[in-house]
Amino acid sequence: MKILKRKGLIRLYEQAYLILVQAKEEYARYLETHQVTDDLLKSSLLLAKLDVVYRAGKIPENLEQIDEKDIEDLRNLLAIVEPSIFKSSGVVILNPGFGLASALVRGADADLLIDDLLIDIKTVKEASLSQEYFNQLIGYYVLSKIEPIDGTPPQHEVRRLGIYFSRYAYLYVMPIEEVIDEQRFPDFLEWFQNWVQVRA
Repeated sequence: MKILKRKGLIRLYEQAYLILVQAKEEYARYLETHQVTDDLLKSSLLLAKLDVVYRAGKIPENLEQIDEKDIEDLRNLLAIVEPSIFKSSGVVILNPGFGLASALVRGADADLLIDDLLIDIKTVKEASLSQEYFNQLIGYYVLSKIEPIDGTPPQHEVRRLGIYFSRYAYLYVMPIEEVIDEQRFPDFLEWFQNWVQVRA
């Protein structure tokens, strides 16, 4: 049984290694040609599968296989992106983490940081702001106040929260001052850190 398990892990490692190598090659090719190929999209989808393994420890069936419909779907999502929505004056971080604060909640990272705007991307049927989405963004903001976001310059501040509904190419933005009581927030932050420590 142990031998079979070990062989399975070796096979998983080999598959993951090949996926990473291919993804790097496709990315390098994209930087040269600026062409979004099906192979590039496939590599992106395979990396997403590896992300599930890394975060949740769940090994998807048929790790190396991708549904052609998913490639088509991803291409359609890219086709409707409006580049002007994502313009930056300098700070752009993919999957921004929150340093040691991420560990307080057993791992957390957002999808995108552009300047002072922290964005979560939702690929869902309906473009509607749910309580769950709102809470998730507020949670990210709280973590950013405990520890600076990885890779940001000194004194960087998140001043806006956003949700990008990818199927609608729509970015909904909320200024922090409209959703946070800045006078009461320090007390909440202190309570939250104490609560997390007690639960640890």
